[in-house]
Amino acid sequence: MLLNFVEKGDDLWFLNGAKKTIRSLLGRGYSQNKAKVLLKATPYYQFIASIRDNLSYEDNNFLFIHAGFDIKHPEKRDRELLLWARDEYFYEDMIRRTFAHNPLNKTIVTGHTPTCIIDGKFLAGRADGLPEEYKEDLINYACPVLRVQYKGEKARYLTDNGCHGDLPSHNGNVAVFDENGALIKVYS
Repeated sequence: MLLNFVEKGDDLWFLNGAKKTIRSLLGRGYSQNKAKVLLKATPYYQFIASIRDNLSYEDNNFLFIHAGFDIKHPEKRDRELLLWARDEYFYEDMIRRTFAHNPLNKTIVTGHTPTCIIDGKFLAGRADGLPEEYKEDLINYACPVLRVQYKGEKARYLTDNGCHGDLPSHNGNVAVFDENGALIKVYS
C-alpha cells in the first residue's frame, strides 16, 4: 500500500494506518504530496521497493514474509497468499484451529494479522509451549509476538501488534533474533 501511495497516489493506505506510519518514519505528519517525496528518499521505502516482487526475504536460517503461504504447499508462493494469508497459513486444521507445523528448516517471521485475533491450539503433547498469559492477551487485545513451535521444528513467529488499529498502546512490535533464528528480545 505504501508503494501504491508513493508511486500511484492510491490512498487506500490511509485507511490502514498511513498517518501513524508517516509520523513514525518522518518524525511528524506531512501533506500527502510532501509525504510521497520524503518517503521515497527513505531507506524503508528503498527496502520495500526492493522486495516488491517476491514479498519476502529469505536466507539460510530465516524466512521473513508479510502474511504467509499455503502451509501444505510451502514451495508455492502465491502472491495473493503472500499478501493476505491468514487461516490457511496458521492452521493445519481450520475447523479445530490447530496450529500447523513449520514445513521449513528455518525460522519463519510473519506479520499482517494482529496476534490478539489468532486463537489456536497445538496438537496434543506435541507443542513447545504456548504461554498461559496468551489467553489473557486475547481478552485485553494485547498483541504480543507469538511463537508457534512444535518440538524438533524451527519456530514460526507471528509479530503484528495491530498498530494500524489506532489503539493507543499498540505501537508495533520489534523482534530481535540471533543469526540461528532464536528470539533474543521483543520491544513492544
